[in-house]
Amino acid sequence: MSSRASIPRLDHLTVSPGAKVAAPWNERTPIPWSMLMASALLICGFPAGAGPKKKPVHLGPVNGLAIAGETVFSASQSGLFRHQKTGPQRIMNPPFRVMDLAGFTAPDGQPLLLAGGGTPAKEGLVAIINPAGPQSHKLRLGDDLVYAVAVSPSGNRGAAALTDGRILVFPTIDADKSVPTEIARHGATALTVTFSPNGKWLSSGGLDGLVLLTPVNNPEQRVVLVDHTAGVECLAFSPDSRLLASGSRDGRIRLHTSEGRYLRTIKVRGSDDPFAPAERIQALAWGKTGLAGGLSSGRVFHVDTENGGWIPLKTKLVGPVYSLLLDDQEKLWMGGHGAVNRL
Repeated sequence: MSSRASIPRLDHLTVSPGAKVAAPWNERTPIPWSMLMASALLICGFPAGAGPKKKPVHLGPVNGLAIAGETVFSASQSGLFRHQKTGPQRIMNPPFRVMDLAGFTAPDGQPLLLAGGGTPAKEGLVAIINPAGPQSHKLRLGDDLVYAVAVSPSGNRGAAALTDGRILVFPTIDADKSVPTEIARHGATALTVTFSPNGKWLSSGGLDGLVLLTPVNNPEQRVVLVDHTAGVECLAFSPDSRLLASGSRDGRIRLHTSEGRYLRTIKVRGSDDPFAPAERIQALAWGKTGLAGGLSSGRVFHVDTENGGWIPLKTKLVGPVYSLLLDDQEKLWMGGHGAVNRL
């Protein structure tokens, strides 16, 4: 005899009056088809191309921040975004990798963007983009990436820093029909380029550790600044064009006059530990309220250009700072990894 208790048959059970007994499977009410599909989707997920569409977001480093008209734009490998009160909106996905962005106004008053980038080890490109429409004009500059771009205050001239060290200038009107001119050259990859607000100077920095300060109308009178001990990542002129700040991989910001006279060095650390190694200075922005900088550690800071100190700022940015922008209201925009934040 088995030790297991016998299981009573359903028809032998005594049921109290009013009690409900579940019907056999083949007599139950069929499960609705919609409920079955919902359960399957929860278990297996949506098939490719189906399901709710996700809002486009930045992917990877936000390398470019720019103002065109009264609007802030940003760029990453997922495209160009317009920043509005309702949040960022992707306006286009350029056919090449965008490494930097600059904004300007055309003679007819139309806000435009200058994007620089390309395909590594294949081609370096710049494009003039109308954010209000799909129009864009491309210009091929070389066989490798364009790392940085800038536009003169008048908006009629663009500049590009290339992997091969060249600094090229070109007209922004009919750029795709123009022939670029080499105005300077670094001994290694050129990483950054910027015009002074008065339009008289074009400054560039590169992996050779040099800052080239070139008079736009007399390039042969170029000044070479040799103070950094590592590659120069970023540059910023003061609003009055009197001072130039350069940020380097050696963790230092150096200040010079626009004529090239050395003023002071500011050493910035990404950690409160005085023995921690120096962090890269990866971004600078100079507005009416002063100079701001960003580090490879993610720290953002305000620079005391008079006394040579620096003050860390509280931000929500996680990861390295790739770009900075001070808008017309002196609000600080910060491009990080997959995100743009504002102070």
